[in-house]
Order: sequence, then structure tokens, then C-alpha cells
Amino acid sequence: MSDASVRAALRSDAPLVVVEAPAGCGKTHHGADYAREVAGASKSTRPLILTHTHAACSMFFDRTKNIGPRIEIRTIDSVIAHIATAYHAGLGLPADTAAWIRQRGEHGYTELAVKVSRLLARHPMIAASLAERHPVVICDEHQDSSGDQHAVAMALLSQKARVRVFADPMQKIFRDKKAVPGCRAAYDWGDLTRQAQMFEQLDTPHRWNTGCRELGAWTLRARRTLATPGGKIDLRTDLPPSVSLIFAENQAATKLDYRLLSNDRRAIDAFEQRQTSLLILTRYNPTARSLRSFFNRRIPL
Repeated sequence: MSDASVRAALRSDAPLVVVEAPAGCGKTHHGADYAREVAGASKSTRPLILTHTHAACSMFFDRTKNIGPRIEIRTIDSVIAHIATAYHAGLGLPADTAAWIRQRGEHGYTELAVKVSRLLARHPMIAASLAERHPVVICDEHQDSSGDQHAVAMALLSQKARVRVFADPMQKIFRDKKAVPGCRAAYDWGDLTRQAQMFEQLDTPHRWNTGCRELGAWTLRARRTLATPGGKIDLRTDLPPSVSLIFAENQAATKLDYRLLSNDRRAIDAFEQRQTSLLILTRYNPTARSLRSFFNRRIPL
């Protein structure tokens, strides 16, 4: 679908608009543009942008800085923690919610989301108050939302907030939902798109317009193939000319560690040393620490 149809959908009065788009096709661009437009049209309307990482928050800050404080940009975890702090007594939590989260370890925020989603279900007036303050809610990379985080966003929708969801279900980071008792099952993407009054898709790889167009086109072809039941891609053939593929088996004996044999890492080291700028992203902190050591602390992670 065209960028114009997505812009029209976002501007509509539809309570729920869902936009599906692969990486590089304009999710952040459209989300930020829409937030600026809403905030600029009325000083009394302060849109809320919900992200999953502080890096994503920074990206939205950069793209909306001309509007400044008229847009609220938060991680969904921070919004959940804010609600929990305000209603800590009713949740059976201490006033210092942040300390409670730290004490719960890696599942602290997940446990808190369970408590807050249940609180909003029991007391809709809390979600109504938040929706009154932020009548427009933009959910970024929503495929990474847990069932309880999704329930928080839907609680705002139920209280008349206009919710705009941007996501790519094929980029979902799967989580162990059994780790926290009482957590909601993951929401179903198909159900969400059917619930939406408007569902749009973006399929123009803008990110590669000034770079490797072949890589953008290949990425979209590969995505369509993988979206087909039983679809497979072969990374050994039909790659864009600018892509080099290196097979190297991780020899680390420790979980989340990273070690390669000398012969395997030679090509990787040669590539890394030719770059003037290189950023490596990884899912887990232990792997980041291991990779930092692997590259002799030359690369920011």
C-alpha cells in the first residue's frame, strides 16, 4: 500500500489503526510525523508514544524535537511502572516501585505488567484518566509487546484513546511466557488486525533508497517467502552483490558467550578492520560483554 493511504488512515477518526511494515519501510517515520501533526494541530492534545527501548525513545525524540514537550515519549515499561507507583498500595507494592523491580531480577517488569494490566481491568477509571491526558497513543514495534503490555494499550483504547499500532510480526522477539505465573497469553496478530477499523501495510524499502537498493528488494522478497507456510530462503545463493556471507561456528562452552576458532574469525576480523564505523547489536548483556572482548573493545555495543 502507498504511504499516502497510511497517512490517511492515521489521520482518520478510527479508534484503532494497525500498520504492518518490514524493517526500513517507514514505521518510525510515519509514527513521528503523525505525532508531530497531532501535537501541532492542538495544544491541548498531547500524544503518547510507547516504545520498547530507550534507543527507540531517543530516535523519536530526535524526530519530534521541534515539538518538544508537547509529545510524551516513554517505554511501555516506564508507563507501567508509573501507574504502579501511583497505585502501589492497591497493588500491594512498596512506594519505591523501582527498588521492587530490581529485587525481582530479570522478570521484575514482567511481573509488574501482570499486576498493572489486572489493575486496569478492575478499575477502568485509571485507564480513562490516562486516555484523557493522552487521547492519541502510538505503539511502536508492538510485535514485542507481551500479552500484559498489549492489554495495557488496549485498556487505553477501551477508554476512547485513538490507538495507532506499528509492528512487524515477523520481527517478534519470542519470550518465555511461563516464567511469570498469571501472565496473559501472547496476543494474536491476526485477531488484532481484524479488530482494527483500518489495517494498512507498507512495502517500500525507504531505508535503502540512498544505499543498496538491491538489498532492500532482496529483504522484502525474503520476507514474503518466509511469510508463506513452509517458505524457505537459501542464504548461499541469489544474494545481492554487496552482501558477503561468512559461516563461523560459535565454539563457546558457556551460554550466551561468543568464541570462534582462529581460522573462522580471520575473515570477520579483516572485515571489521576495514570499517570506519560499525555497530553490533545483540539481544543479551552477557553476549554483548563477550563480543566486546572478542573485538578487543574497539566496537560500541
